[in-house]
Amino acid sequence: MLKNSKKIVEKLIGPVTVGSLLKGYRMTHELTLDEMSKKLKVTKPMLQRIEAGRHHLTLKEVVSITKKLDEPKHVYARVWCEEQARLVGLDFDDLMKVI
Repeated sequence: MLKNSKKIVEKLIGPVTVGSLLKGYRMTHELTLDEMSKKLKVTKPMLQRIEAGRHHLTLKEVVSITKKLDEPKHVYARVWCEEQARLVGLDFDDLMKVI
């Protein structure tokens, strides 16, 4: 069921990314870019680039962010892995089948 929901969401807004998760968190918690960037200890322009998908974080950076936001690191880590696979033209689910 969750997989079907994810496909529907991706058709509507595109693939889920670390940046979209962070933007969703920021909007849900009604934080401004300034407030969120201070919370994450990054610059406002950097946060804007991350949210827009123009800057890709390392897995270590993603895990650090989840700690600062008290978010589930396994969810963000999976999304990061999926995003990295897409960036190099791999299908994440196919990749997981052979690992």
